[in-house]
Amino acid sequence: MTTSVRPITYINQFRQSVYPGELDLQINKSGVFTAILSPNQTTPLVAGARVKLDPANTQPTMPQVLGALDSDEAVGVITKTIKGGIAAPNIGGAGTPGAIVEVAFFFGPVVWQVANATIAPQQQLESATVTISGQAYPFFQPIAANKLAGLALDPAVQNGVFRMFVLSGLVVGA
Repeated sequence: MTTSVRPITYINQFRQSVYPGELDLQINKSGVFTAILSPNQTTPLVAGARVKLDPANTQPTMPQVLGALDSDEAVGVITKTIKGGIAAPNIGGAGTPGAIVEVAFFFGPVVWQVANATIAPQQQLESATVTISGQAYPFFQPIAANKLAGLALDPAVQNGVFRMFVLSGLVVGA
């Protein structure tokens, strides 16, 4: 019996954690991220459905997605997969809450960052430089007065590490 180990795609594969500013290469290489259909999703979704991140999700384990209305800002679409038993793998299949789905996203690279405040999934973020012991560090917080820097993929609390879609220079929802 042979066992295969999924390749680790971080720069230092022997490290146990990520660093702020480090790319999430598993997402960046494919343009797809794995998510769970939120328990707040009331109707089944199929492959090709536009989705948004569930702002009620406070667990930083795996992103949770909801179906996006035509007027909502979507982060991507559910992709059709060959994996049995998950959202829309078969013709006419439907995804129900708790199902694992793959979402092709619409934005730039995904980078690990540090939160300067509580952050909800899909919240627009700005940079907030914080000086610690004379050294300036980039932190991110909900957008208030500065330019748009990114969109949160994960929820986070102050000083927590989370993933962010880089959006600098883009206009979201205009």
